[in-house]
Amino acid sequence: MYKEIVVLARSTKRGGYCIAGVDTITGEWIRPISNDVLNEGAVPLSDITYRNGERIEIFDIVKIKLTSYNPTKSQPENYIYDSSEKWEKIGKSSLKEIINFRGYDT
Repeated sequence: MYKEIVVLARSTKRGGYCIAGVDTITGEWIRPISNDVLNEGAVPLSDITYRNGERIEIFDIVKIKLTSYNPTKSQPENYIYDSSEKWEKIGKSSLKEIINFRGYDT
């Protein structure tokens, strides 16, 4: 399945990255993770680098192929992504758009 998310978090994790955002249709949190169990699903730099060489940024709207839902107690938003397919930047959002679309978390 494909999801479009607005990236709202990008931090380093175990030599890779932790990426999270909200689904552009449902507003639910999505955290794409790799199937690298040793590194707790950290996303490698190569997977967050677009075909043109740019890297994923906050507020990018990204299309990602997800293969399975993989929740944990502390991270129910986890989805394993297909690492054979590049993530595609399809636009850019803003904080104002996110708040208008989703509101505030409480």
